[in-house]
Amino acid sequence: MFRSLNLKLTLAFALVVLLAIGTVALVANRSMVSEFTTYLQSDPQAQADHLATGLADLYSKNGSWDGVTSFMSSEPAGIVSDWVLVDASGNDVAASRPALLHVDMQSLDYEAFAPVISNGQTVGAIYVSSVPMSAGQGNGMMGMGNGMGSMHQQMVSGGIQVLGTAEQNFVDSFNHSLLLAGGVSGALALILGIVFMTQITSPVRRLTHAAKRIASGDLSQRVHLKSKDEIGELAETFNRMAENLSQNEKTRRVMVADIAHELRTPLTVLQGNLEAMMDGVVQPTRDNIKSLHDESLLLNRLVGDLRELSLAESGQLKLHRQPTNLGDLVGKVISGQRSEAEEKRIAVELQTDNKLPLLNVDPDRVSQIVRNLISNAIRYTPDGGKVAVSIRPLVTGEAKAMAEIAVTDNGCGIDAEDLPYVFDRFYRTDRSRSRARGGSGIGLAIVKQLAELHGGAARVTSQAGLGSTFSVILPVSTG
Repeated sequence: MFRSLNLKLTLAFALVVLLAIGTVALVANRSMVSEFTTYLQSDPQAQADHLATGLADLYSKNGSWDGVTSFMSSEPAGIVSDWVLVDASGNDVAASRPALLHVDMQSLDYEAFAPVISNGQTVGAIYVSSVPMSAGQGNGMMGMGNGMGSMHQQMVSGGIQVLGTAEQNFVDSFNHSLLLAGGVSGALALILGIVFMTQITSPVRRLTHAAKRIASGDLSQRVHLKSKDEIGELAETFNRMAENLSQNEKTRRVMVADIAHELRTPLTVLQGNLEAMMDGVVQPTRDNIKSLHDESLLLNRLVGDLRELSLAESGQLKLHRQPTNLGDLVGKVISGQRSEAEEKRIAVELQTDNKLPLLNVDPDRVSQIVRNLISNAIRYTPDGGKVAVSIRPLVTGEAKAMAEIAVTDNGCGIDAEDLPYVFDRFYRTDRSRSRARGGSGIGLAIVKQLAELHGGAARVTSQAGLGSTFSVILPVSTG
Protein backbone atom coordinates (compact mmCIF):
# COMPACT_ATOMS: atom_id res chain seq x y z
CA MET A 1 0.00 0.00 0.00
CA PHE A 2 2.74 2.45 1.00
CA ARG A 3 5.58 2.36 -1.53
CA SER A 4 7.67 5.13 -0.02
CA LEU A 5 10.17 4.08 2.66
CA ASN A 6 10.12 7.61 4.05
CA LEU A 7 6.32 7.47 4.46
CA LYS A 8 6.48 4.03 6.04
CA LEU A 9 9.10 5.13 8.56
CA THR A 10 7.17 8.33 9.34
CA LEU A 11 3.92 6.48 9.97
CA ALA A 12 5.70 3.81 12.01
CA PHE A 13 7.46 6.43 14.11
CA ALA A 14 4.21 8.38 14.62
CA LEU A 15 2.44 5.19 15.71
CA VAL A 16 5.22 4.38 18.17
CA VAL A 17 5.07 7.94 19.59
CA LEU A 18 1.27 7.80 19.99
CA LEU A 19 1.41 4.39 21.65
CA ALA A 20 4.18 5.55 23.97
CA ILE A 21 2.32 8.73 24.96
CA GLY A 22 -0.95 6.85 25.43
CA THR A 23 0.70 4.18 27.54
CA VAL A 24 2.51 6.74 29.70
CA ALA A 25 -0.70 8.78 30.14
CA LEU A 26 -2.75 5.71 31.08
CA VAL A 27 -0.18 4.37 33.51
CA ALA A 28 0.43 7.81 35.05
CA ASN A 29 -3.32 8.44 35.49
CA ARG A 30 -3.96 5.06 37.03
CA SER A 31 -0.93 5.39 39.26
CA MET A 32 -1.87 8.89 40.39
CA VAL A 33 -5.47 7.91 41.24
CA SER A 34 -4.28 4.77 43.01
CA GLU A 35 -1.67 6.62 45.05
CA PHE A 36 -4.18 9.40 45.87
CA THR A 37 -6.72 6.86 47.07
CA THR A 38 -4.09 5.05 49.11
CA TYR A 39 -3.16 8.34 50.71
CA LEU A 40 -6.78 8.96 51.68
CA GLN A 41 -7.17 5.47 53.07
CA SER A 42 -4.04 5.73 55.19
CA ASP A 43 -4.85 9.13 56.76
CA PRO A 44 -8.17 9.43 58.71
CA GLN A 45 -7.99 13.20 58.73
CA ALA A 46 -7.45 13.29 54.97
CA GLN A 47 -10.46 11.00 54.68
CA ALA A 48 -12.54 13.35 56.80
CA ASP A 49 -11.52 16.38 54.74
CA HIS A 50 -12.20 14.52 51.53
CA LEU A 51 -15.67 13.37 52.63
CA ALA A 52 -16.54 16.83 53.95
CA THR A 53 -15.92 18.24 50.46
CA GLY A 54 -18.27 15.73 48.85
CA LEU A 55 -21.01 16.32 51.43
CA ALA A 56 -20.70 20.08 51.04
CA ASP A 57 -21.36 19.67 47.32
CA LEU A 58 -24.41 17.53 48.10
CA TYR A 59 -25.77 20.07 50.57
CA SER A 60 -25.19 22.97 48.19
CA LYS A 61 -27.09 21.14 45.47
CA ASN A 62 -30.10 20.04 47.60
CA GLY A 63 -30.18 22.84 50.20
CA SER A 64 -30.62 20.17 52.87
CA TRP A 65 -29.37 16.75 53.90
CA ASP A 66 -31.97 14.98 51.77
CA GLY A 67 -30.48 12.10 49.85
CA VAL A 68 -27.38 11.77 52.01
CA THR A 69 -28.03 8.08 52.73
CA SER A 70 -28.57 7.33 49.03
CA PHE A 71 -25.50 9.40 48.23
CA MET A 72 -23.34 7.40 50.63
CA SER A 73 -24.62 4.00 49.56
CA SER A 74 -24.22 4.76 45.85
CA GLU A 75 -20.48 5.43 46.09
CA PRO A 76 -17.78 2.82 45.29
CA ALA A 77 -15.72 0.92 47.82
CA GLY A 78 -15.34 2.65 51.17
CA ILE A 79 -12.41 4.16 52.93
CA VAL A 80 -13.26 4.04 56.60
CA SER A 81 -15.00 1.61 58.91
CA ASP A 82 -17.48 3.99 60.61
CA TRP A 83 -18.80 7.50 60.16
CA VAL A 84 -21.35 9.84 61.75
CA LEU A 85 -22.82 12.97 60.13
CA VAL A 86 -24.29 15.76 62.30
CA ASP A 87 -25.89 19.04 61.25
CA ALA A 88 -24.93 22.59 62.29
CA SER A 89 -26.79 22.16 65.59
CA GLY A 90 -24.96 18.96 66.45
CA ASN A 91 -27.97 16.74 65.79
CA ASP A 92 -27.42 13.35 64.19
CA VAL A 93 -28.26 13.23 60.49
CA ALA A 94 -26.91 9.85 59.38
CA ALA A 95 -24.45 7.19 60.42
CA SER A 96 -22.81 4.10 59.08
CA ARG A 97 -24.69 2.02 61.70
CA PRO A 98 -27.99 2.70 63.47
CA ALA A 99 -26.26 2.11 66.80
CA LEU A 100 -24.24 5.26 66.30
CA LEU A 101 -27.32 7.51 66.07
CA HIS A 102 -28.49 9.48 69.12
CA VAL A 103 -25.21 8.84 70.85
CA ASP A 104 -23.33 11.54 72.70
CA MET A 105 -20.51 12.34 70.30
CA GLN A 106 -18.15 12.95 73.19
CA SER A 107 -18.56 9.31 74.20
CA LEU A 108 -17.53 7.98 70.78
CA ASP A 109 -14.04 6.81 69.90
CA TYR A 110 -13.32 8.42 66.54
CA GLU A 111 -10.05 9.34 64.91
CA ALA A 112 -10.81 12.51 62.95
CA PHE A 113 -13.53 14.94 62.05
CA ALA A 114 -14.03 17.81 59.56
CA PRO A 115 -16.64 20.56 59.25
CA VAL A 116 -18.95 20.61 56.22
CA ILE A 117 -18.97 24.15 54.79
CA SER A 118 -21.41 25.13 52.06
CA ASN A 119 -21.48 28.62 50.57
CA GLY A 120 -19.32 29.92 53.39
CA GLN A 121 -21.64 28.54 56.11
CA THR A 122 -20.91 25.60 58.39
CA VAL A 123 -23.78 23.19 57.81
CA GLY A 124 -22.49 20.14 59.63
CA ALA A 125 -19.59 17.92 60.53
CA ILE A 126 -18.42 14.41 59.73
CA TYR A 127 -16.73 12.06 62.21
CA VAL A 128 -14.67 9.12 60.88
CA SER A 129 -12.78 6.16 62.27
CA SER A 130 -10.82 3.44 60.52
CA VAL A 131 -12.01 0.97 63.20
CA PRO A 132 -15.60 0.44 64.39
CA MET A 133 -16.67 3.24 66.71
CA SER A 134 -17.77 2.40 70.25
CA ALA A 135 -19.07 4.56 73.04
CA GLY A 136 -16.19 5.41 75.34
CA GLN A 137 -14.08 8.22 76.58
CA GLY A 138 -14.25 11.03 74.03
CA ASN A 139 -11.04 12.34 72.62
CA GLY A 140 -12.14 15.98 72.81
CA MET A 141 -12.27 16.51 69.05
CA MET A 142 -15.98 17.25 69.00
CA GLY A 143 -15.33 20.99 69.70
CA MET A 144 -16.17 23.66 67.24
CA GLY A 145 -17.92 25.63 69.98
CA ASN A 146 -21.31 25.54 68.37
CA GLY A 147 -21.57 21.76 68.58
CA MET A 148 -21.17 21.39 64.86
CA GLY A 149 -20.27 17.88 63.77
CA SER A 150 -17.59 16.76 61.60
CA MET A 151 -18.57 14.76 58.66
CA HIS A 152 -16.61 12.12 56.96
CA GLN A 153 -18.01 10.06 54.12
CA GLN A 154 -18.17 6.55 55.34
CA MET A 155 -18.45 3.43 53.35
CA VAL A 156 -19.39 0.33 54.95
CA SER A 157 -20.59 -2.30 52.58
CA GLY A 158 -21.33 0.11 49.73
CA GLY A 159 -18.57 2.57 50.61
CA ILE A 160 -18.05 6.18 49.68
CA GLN A 161 -16.85 8.14 46.75
CA VAL A 162 -13.13 7.72 46.29
CA LEU A 163 -12.71 11.07 44.56
CA GLY A 164 -14.78 14.13 45.31
CA THR A 165 -15.28 17.17 43.15
CA ALA A 166 -12.06 18.90 44.20
CA GLU A 167 -10.07 15.72 43.80
CA GLN A 168 -11.67 15.02 40.44
CA ASN A 169 -10.80 18.55 39.32
CA PHE A 170 -7.24 17.86 40.35
CA VAL A 171 -7.22 14.64 38.34
CA ASP A 172 -8.73 16.40 35.31
CA SER A 173 -6.12 19.14 35.54
CA PHE A 174 -3.39 16.54 35.80
CA ASN A 175 -4.73 14.69 32.77
CA HIS A 176 -4.93 17.93 30.79
CA SER A 177 -1.32 18.79 31.65
CA LEU A 178 -0.26 15.26 30.80
CA LEU A 179 -1.97 15.40 27.39
CA LEU A 180 -0.49 18.81 26.67
CA ALA A 181 3.01 17.63 27.59
CA GLY A 182 2.47 14.46 25.57
CA GLY A 183 1.31 16.43 22.54
CA VAL A 184 4.25 18.81 22.64
CA SER A 185 6.80 16.04 23.19
CA GLY A 186 5.12 13.92 20.49
CA ALA A 187 5.32 16.76 17.98
CA LEU A 188 8.99 17.38 18.79
CA ALA A 189 9.72 13.65 18.59
CA LEU A 190 7.97 13.42 15.22
CA ILE A 191 9.93 16.39 13.84
CA LEU A 192 13.21 14.90 15.03
CA GLY A 193 12.13 11.54 13.67
CA ILE A 194 11.50 13.01 10.23
CA VAL A 195 14.95 14.63 10.30
CA PHE A 196 16.60 11.35 11.29
CA MET A 197 14.57 9.37 8.76
CA THR A 198 15.64 11.76 6.02
CA GLN A 199 19.25 11.04 6.94
CA ILE A 200 18.49 7.34 6.50
CA THR A 201 16.37 7.45 3.36
CA SER A 202 18.50 10.02 1.50
CA PRO A 203 21.56 7.73 1.13
CA VAL A 204 19.25 4.81 0.37
CA ARG A 205 17.74 6.82 -2.49
CA ARG A 206 21.24 7.63 -3.71
CA LEU A 207 22.17 3.95 -3.60
CA THR A 208 18.99 3.05 -5.47
CA HIS A 209 19.70 5.63 -8.17
CA ALA A 210 23.29 4.42 -8.56
CA ALA A 211 22.14 0.78 -8.70
CA LYS A 212 19.66 1.62 -11.47
CA ARG A 213 22.40 3.38 -13.42
CA ILE A 214 24.67 0.35 -13.05
CA ALA A 215 21.83 -1.93 -14.16
CA SER A 216 21.53 0.20 -17.30
CA GLY A 217 25.24 -0.28 -18.04
CA ASP A 218 26.88 2.75 -16.41
CA LEU A 219 29.56 1.07 -14.28
CA SER A 220 31.17 4.36 -13.27
CA GLN A 221 28.56 5.04 -10.58
CA ARG A 222 29.85 5.38 -7.00
CA VAL A 223 28.15 6.49 -3.77
CA HIS A 224 30.32 8.42 -1.30
CA LEU A 225 28.95 8.67 2.24
CA LYS A 226 30.69 10.01 5.33
CA SER A 227 28.73 7.91 7.81
CA LYS A 228 30.36 4.86 9.36
CA ASP A 229 27.13 3.07 10.28
CA GLU A 230 25.39 0.21 8.46
CA ILE A 231 24.32 2.52 5.61
CA GLY A 232 27.91 3.70 5.19
CA GLU A 233 29.09 0.09 5.20
CA LEU A 234 26.46 -0.74 2.58
CA ALA A 235 27.72 2.15 0.42
CA GLU A 236 31.31 0.90 0.71
CA THR A 237 30.21 -2.60 -0.26
CA PHE A 238 28.25 -1.17 -3.17
CA ASN A 239 31.29 0.76 -4.35
CA ARG A 240 33.48 -2.35 -4.14
CA MET A 241 30.88 -4.28 -6.10
CA ALA A 242 30.71 -1.54 -8.73
CA GLU A 243 34.52 -1.43 -8.92
CA ASN A 244 34.69 -5.21 -9.35
CA LEU A 245 32.02 -5.11 -12.04
CA SER A 246 33.90 -2.35 -13.82
CA GLN A 247 37.19 -4.22 -13.54
CA ASN A 248 35.59 -7.47 -14.72
CA GLU A 249 34.09 -5.66 -17.69
CA LYS A 250 37.48 -4.19 -18.58
CA THR A 251 39.09 -7.61 -18.15
CA ARG A 252 36.44 -9.19 -20.34
CA ARG A 253 37.00 -6.66 -23.11
CA VAL A 254 40.77 -7.01 -22.88
CA MET A 255 40.47 -10.80 -22.81
CA VAL A 256 38.30 -10.83 -25.93
CA ALA A 257 40.74 -8.52 -27.68
CA ASP A 258 43.74 -10.61 -26.55
CA ILE A 259 42.13 -13.87 -27.59
CA ALA A 260 41.34 -12.39 -30.98
CA HIS A 261 44.92 -11.14 -31.28
CA GLU A 262 46.48 -14.43 -30.19
CA LEU A 263 44.32 -16.44 -32.55
CA ARG A 264 44.69 -14.01 -35.42
CA THR A 265 48.50 -14.19 -35.52
CA PRO A 266 48.88 -17.93 -36.29
CA LEU A 267 45.78 -17.87 -38.47
CA THR A 268 47.22 -14.98 -40.48
CA VAL A 269 50.50 -16.86 -40.91
CA LEU A 270 48.66 -19.98 -42.04
CA GLN A 271 46.39 -18.06 -44.40
CA GLY A 272 49.25 -16.03 -45.92
CA ASN A 273 51.48 -19.03 -46.54
CA LEU A 274 48.68 -21.16 -47.95
CA GLU A 275 47.63 -18.36 -50.33
CA ALA A 276 51.27 -17.91 -51.38
CA MET A 277 51.53 -21.66 -52.11
CA MET A 278 48.27 -21.58 -54.05
CA ASP A 279 49.56 -18.64 -56.12
CA GLY A 280 52.91 -20.38 -56.69
CA VAL A 281 54.82 -17.67 -54.86
CA VAL A 282 55.99 -20.10 -52.18
CA GLN A 283 56.80 -23.68 -52.91
CA PRO A 284 55.19 -26.37 -50.70
CA THR A 285 58.54 -27.67 -49.54
CA ARG A 286 59.01 -29.74 -46.43
CA ASP A 287 60.39 -26.76 -44.47
CA ASN A 288 57.47 -24.51 -45.45
CA ILE A 289 54.93 -27.17 -44.57
CA LYS A 290 56.71 -27.75 -41.25
CA SER A 291 56.44 -24.00 -40.52
CA LEU A 292 52.71 -24.16 -41.14
CA HIS A 293 52.48 -27.25 -38.93
CA ASP A 294 54.25 -25.39 -36.12
CA GLU A 295 51.75 -22.55 -36.39
CA SER A 296 48.88 -25.02 -36.22
CA LEU A 297 50.44 -26.62 -33.13
CA LEU A 298 50.78 -23.19 -31.56
CA LEU A 299 47.14 -22.46 -32.37
CA ASN A 300 46.03 -25.80 -30.94
CA ARG A 301 48.12 -25.26 -27.78
CA LEU A 302 46.61 -21.80 -27.30
CA VAL A 303 43.08 -23.14 -27.62
CA GLY A 304 43.96 -25.99 -25.25
CA ASP A 305 45.38 -23.57 -22.70
CA LEU A 306 42.24 -21.45 -22.87
CA ARG A 307 40.08 -24.51 -22.33
CA GLU A 308 42.16 -25.68 -19.38
CA LEU A 309 42.12 -22.23 -17.83
CA SER A 310 38.35 -22.03 -18.22
CA LEU A 311 37.86 -25.45 -16.62
CA ALA A 312 40.21 -24.61 -13.76
CA GLU A 313 38.51 -21.29 -13.03
CA SER A 314 35.07 -22.93 -13.00
CA GLY A 315 36.28 -25.80 -10.78
CA GLN A 316 35.51 -28.41 -13.42
CA LEU A 317 39.08 -29.53 -14.03
CA LYS A 318 39.51 -32.93 -12.38
CA LEU A 319 42.69 -33.85 -10.54
CA HIS A 320 44.06 -37.37 -10.44
CA ARG A 321 45.95 -37.33 -7.18
CA GLN A 322 48.57 -39.89 -6.22
CA PRO A 323 51.61 -39.99 -3.90
CA THR A 324 54.36 -38.16 -5.77
CA ASN A 325 58.06 -37.57 -5.16
CA LEU A 326 58.31 -33.86 -5.91
CA GLY A 327 62.09 -33.92 -6.41
CA ASP A 328 61.95 -36.62 -9.09
CA LEU A 329 59.03 -34.95 -10.84
CA VAL A 330 60.74 -31.53 -11.03
CA GLY A 331 63.99 -33.14 -12.15
CA LYS A 332 62.21 -34.76 -15.12
CA VAL A 333 60.64 -31.44 -16.11
CA ILE A 334 64.04 -29.72 -16.02
CA SER A 335 65.58 -32.47 -18.15
CA GLY A 336 62.85 -32.00 -20.74
CA GLN A 337 63.65 -28.27 -20.97
CA ARG A 338 67.44 -28.52 -21.10
CA SER A 339 67.51 -27.95 -24.85
CA GLU A 340 65.44 -24.74 -24.55
CA ALA A 341 67.82 -23.46 -21.89
CA GLU A 342 70.96 -24.49 -23.79
CA GLU A 343 69.88 -22.46 -26.81
CA LYS A 344 70.36 -19.34 -24.66
CA ARG A 345 73.28 -20.79 -22.68
CA ILE A 346 71.19 -20.61 -19.49
CA ALA A 347 72.15 -22.85 -16.58
CA VAL A 348 69.21 -24.50 -14.78
CA GLU A 349 70.03 -25.74 -11.27
CA LEU A 350 67.91 -27.81 -8.90
CA GLN A 351 68.11 -27.77 -5.11
CA THR A 352 65.86 -30.15 -3.20
CA ASP A 353 65.36 -31.46 0.32
CA ASN A 354 65.62 -35.24 0.41
CA LYS A 355 63.51 -35.33 3.63
CA LEU A 356 60.48 -33.95 1.84
CA PRO A 357 57.61 -36.48 2.13
CA LEU A 358 55.50 -37.67 -0.78
CA LEU A 359 52.82 -35.24 -1.87
CA ASN A 360 49.30 -36.33 -2.75
CA VAL A 361 49.01 -34.35 -5.99
CA ASP A 362 48.20 -34.75 -9.68
CA PRO A 363 51.71 -35.28 -11.15
CA ASP A 364 50.71 -34.19 -14.65
CA ARG A 365 49.26 -30.88 -13.42
CA VAL A 366 52.23 -30.21 -11.12
CA SER A 367 54.55 -30.91 -14.06
CA GLN A 368 52.55 -28.38 -16.07
CA ILE A 369 53.00 -25.82 -13.26
CA VAL A 370 56.78 -26.34 -13.11
CA ARG A 371 57.10 -26.38 -16.91
CA ASN A 372 55.28 -23.06 -17.23
CA LEU A 373 57.38 -21.44 -14.49
CA ILE A 374 60.71 -22.63 -15.95
CA SER A 375 59.71 -21.63 -19.50
CA ASN A 376 58.71 -18.21 -18.23
CA ALA A 377 62.04 -17.85 -16.39
CA ILE A 378 64.08 -18.91 -19.45
CA ARG A 379 62.11 -16.49 -21.65
CA TYR A 380 62.93 -13.50 -19.46
CA THR A 381 66.50 -14.46 -18.54
CA PRO A 382 69.24 -13.02 -20.76
CA ASP A 383 71.70 -15.27 -22.62
CA GLY A 384 74.25 -16.77 -20.31
CA GLY A 385 72.02 -16.26 -17.30
CA LYS A 386 70.93 -18.64 -14.56
CA VAL A 387 67.67 -20.19 -13.39
CA ALA A 388 67.55 -21.79 -9.95
CA VAL A 389 64.79 -24.23 -8.97
CA SER A 390 64.41 -25.13 -5.28
CA ILE A 391 62.08 -27.44 -3.38
CA ARG A 392 61.75 -27.13 0.36
CA PRO A 393 59.24 -27.96 3.11
CA LEU A 394 57.72 -25.16 5.12
CA VAL A 395 55.17 -24.71 7.91
CA THR A 396 52.39 -22.15 7.62
CA GLY A 397 50.95 -20.05 10.43
CA GLU A 398 48.32 -22.75 10.98
CA ALA A 399 51.11 -25.35 11.45
CA LYS A 400 49.98 -27.11 8.25
CA ALA A 401 52.74 -28.97 6.38
CA MET A 402 53.37 -27.44 2.96
CA ALA A 403 55.95 -27.76 0.20
CA GLU A 404 57.29 -24.87 -1.86
CA ILE A 405 58.57 -24.98 -5.42
CA ALA A 406 60.47 -21.78 -6.24
CA VAL A 407 61.89 -20.75 -9.62
CA THR A 408 64.34 -17.84 -9.51
CA ASP A 409 65.90 -16.05 -12.49
CA ASN A 410 68.34 -13.16 -12.86
CA GLY A 411 66.44 -11.49 -15.67
CA CYS A 412 64.98 -8.03 -16.06
CA GLY A 413 62.59 -8.35 -13.13
CA ILE A 414 59.06 -6.91 -12.80
CA ASP A 415 58.06 -3.41 -11.86
CA ALA A 416 56.16 -3.04 -8.57
CA GLU A 417 53.00 -1.75 -10.29
CA ASP A 418 52.86 -4.87 -12.46
CA LEU A 419 53.26 -7.44 -9.67
CA PRO A 420 49.56 -7.64 -8.66
CA TYR A 421 48.57 -8.55 -12.23
CA VAL A 422 51.21 -11.03 -13.41
CA PHE A 423 48.87 -14.00 -12.79
CA ASP A 424 46.00 -12.41 -14.77
CA ARG A 425 45.01 -13.82 -18.12
CA PHE A 426 46.87 -12.35 -21.12
CA TYR A 427 48.77 -9.92 -18.92
CA ARG A 428 52.25 -8.98 -20.13
CA THR A 429 54.55 -6.62 -18.27
CA ASP A 430 55.68 -5.33 -21.65
CA ARG A 431 52.76 -5.12 -24.09
CA SER A 432 55.19 -4.47 -26.96
CA ARG A 433 56.74 -7.93 -26.67
CA SER A 434 56.00 -10.44 -29.39
CA ARG A 435 54.44 -13.74 -28.61
CA ALA A 436 57.81 -15.39 -29.06
CA ARG A 437 59.37 -13.20 -26.36
CA GLY A 438 56.41 -12.44 -24.12
CA GLY A 439 54.35 -15.61 -24.40
CA SER A 440 50.57 -15.68 -24.71
CA GLY A 441 49.96 -14.42 -21.18
CA ILE A 442 48.07 -17.57 -20.18
CA GLY A 443 50.83 -19.71 -18.64
CA LEU A 444 51.04 -17.93 -15.29
CA ALA A 445 47.24 -17.74 -15.04
CA ILE A 446 47.14 -21.54 -15.44
CA VAL A 447 49.85 -21.88 -12.76
CA LYS A 448 47.76 -19.89 -10.30
CA GLN A 449 44.55 -21.81 -11.00
CA LEU A 450 46.22 -25.25 -10.79
CA ALA A 451 47.96 -24.34 -7.53
CA GLU A 452 44.68 -23.18 -5.98
CA LEU A 453 42.93 -26.27 -7.30
CA HIS A 454 45.43 -28.34 -5.27
CA GLY A 455 44.64 -26.26 -2.18
CA GLY A 456 47.79 -24.17 -2.48
CA ALA A 457 48.76 -20.76 -3.85
CA ALA A 458 51.05 -19.03 -6.33
CA ARG A 459 53.28 -16.11 -5.34
CA VAL A 460 55.81 -13.79 -6.92
CA THR A 461 58.55 -11.51 -5.62
CA SER A 462 60.61 -9.36 -7.92
CA GLN A 463 62.78 -6.30 -8.20
CA ALA A 464 63.24 -4.50 -11.47
CA GLY A 465 66.67 -5.21 -12.96
CA LEU A 466 67.53 -7.97 -10.46
CA GLY A 467 65.26 -10.84 -11.45
CA SER A 468 62.15 -12.57 -10.14
CA THR A 469 61.14 -15.53 -8.00
CA PHE A 470 57.92 -17.37 -8.75
CA SER A 471 56.87 -19.91 -6.13
CA VAL A 472 54.04 -22.39 -5.74
CA ILE A 473 52.89 -23.63 -2.33
CA LEU A 474 51.34 -27.11 -2.24
CA PRO A 475 49.95 -28.99 0.77
CA VAL A 476 51.82 -32.13 1.73
CA SER A 477 48.52 -34.02 2.17
CA THR A 478 44.84 -33.41 1.49
CA GLY A 479 43.74 -34.50 4.97
